[in-house]
Amino acid sequence: MSSYGRVMAVLKGGGDFDFTPCVNFSSTCTREFMELTGAWWPEAHRDPVRMARLGAAAHRFCGLDNVTVPFDTLVEAEAFGVQVDFHERGVLAWPIARRPLLRRVVPPIPPGDVARSGRVRVVAEAVRLLKEEFEGVAPVNVIVVPPFTSMSYYVFDHASFMSTLERDPGAVKEVLDEVVEVYAEIVDVYVEAGADVVTLYEMGGSASTLPPLLFDELVKPYIEKIAERAKLSVLSVPGDALPVIDRAARCGVNGVAIDQNTPISGARKIIDHAKPGLPLIGNLDPTEVICDGPEEKIRSAVKKAIDEGVSMVAPGSDFHLETPTKHIKTMVEAARTHTKK
Repeated sequence: MSSYGRVMAVLKGGGDFDFTPCVNFSSTCTREFMELTGAWWPEAHRDPVRMARLGAAAHRFCGLDNVTVPFDTLVEAEAFGVQVDFHERGVLAWPIARRPLLRRVVPPIPPGDVARSGRVRVVAEAVRLLKEEFEGVAPVNVIVVPPFTSMSYYVFDHASFMSTLERDPGAVKEVLDEVVEVYAEIVDVYVEAGADVVTLYEMGGSASTLPPLLFDELVKPYIEKIAERAKLSVLSVPGDALPVIDRAARCGVNGVAIDQNTPISGARKIIDHAKPGLPLIGNLDPTEVICDGPEEKIRSAVKKAIDEGVSMVAPGSDFHLETPTKHIKTMVEAARTHTKK
């Protein structure tokens, strides 16, 4: 069975599969993959050919059951005009926003042509290249950061945004209402390019950041609207997701991904009550387990995740840049070994 068939069977619900899929719907980039492909940061953030080559490395060299682009969480904010520091001087580090676009929480000016704004077209071209190569072989996953996280972390000064949220949630909702169509249009561009799965990376939606009662008002309606535009979608909620996991399950997505801060067994029970059978994805610690190892620790963590109820094995978030390729292979092989249907 192909990786494509395996992942589609799980996300579409109820299909037969041979092994528990092993995926990473966050960034799949590592230093070793850059060496193996010759696609290095920062060029791979801005060149679609390098981006596609690097995004496919974990599948090509380790058998991971998907390919993923991009490798950072700033594409949507950049479309609104946020300037990005790609670390041009030989420092291998994640891109960061140079400065917030706005301090006062008012609706930002939307891009005139979403498809040509910032790096949206770069990501879309990388998706197209991956789709051409991996059609029916491995699903092409694209990461989109939804409005709440994108606005609160990158477009606005975070402290000002959170202060406004505490004082006047209605002002935040007004902003999100104004900008959500931009995010939906970005998904349209990626789907047209061939994206099989859209992962909505809502790191601001966990109880670590947002009171659960506000999730229904400031996260759920926007996830629902964006997810409608995707073929298949996964909602990734890093951090303490347990208090909002029932809400996440009702966002109209095809799966929910959690990190190591959320217990699998607890999340599985809540999801099965809120939306029985919805796929749960996670939740190996990307640093202390997958990067640091040793390999036996990785195998044990995979077995534990499957036994406790994950539908797909995955890191809790991005691969650590220093993750050894052999550790990713071990994770994939362990998922094959410990499959529990």
